[in-house]
Amino acid sequence: MAMSILRFVENFVKLRSRSFRWMCVAIWMIIIFAFSHQPYSGRATEKYLGGYNVPVRKLGHVSEYMILFWLIRFAVARRHDENEQNVSDTISSVANCTQGASTQLTVLAFILTVLYAASDEWHQSFVPGRSSNWSDVGVDAFGIALGTVILFLWNQVKNRFDIANTSAS
Repeated sequence: MAMSILRFVENFVKLRSRSFRWMCVAIWMIIIFAFSHQPYSGRATEKYLGGYNVPVRKLGHVSEYMILFWLIRFAVARRHDENEQNVSDTISSVANCTQGASTQLTVLAFILTVLYAASDEWHQSFVPGRSSNWSDVGVDAFGIALGTVILFLWNQVKNRFDIANTSAS
């Protein structure tokens, strides 16, 4: 199932284009900005979510910044077109975040994402009915760290899957 999804993405869009990668980052930043710019959104969601309002909103912070981190990490990835045969290879080259220059790119993506999170909190201080809570940047950073762990685990699973397929051949 996961491999068929990857094949669909491969056929739909080539992830090797650096401009496409940065366009995805910009679009996601605009989406985050739009959510942050909604006046009195906490009160509105509390009507529907009641006591679950805060946990759901914090989960939103975690997920939106985890996705932003992934997009930025893809955008700053060095090109490896001659080595990458498909989207899975592209993800794996990005996910290999613990070796050499790849570690530096992961740290760069982490810093850029945290800076955007901080700027978003500052932006919220100007929106009526919204507050700027710097602990939200910590929640965002947790999402970024979780995204790093997931990329690392992706690479580990893919490597084991590739080894198993190579051994079976």
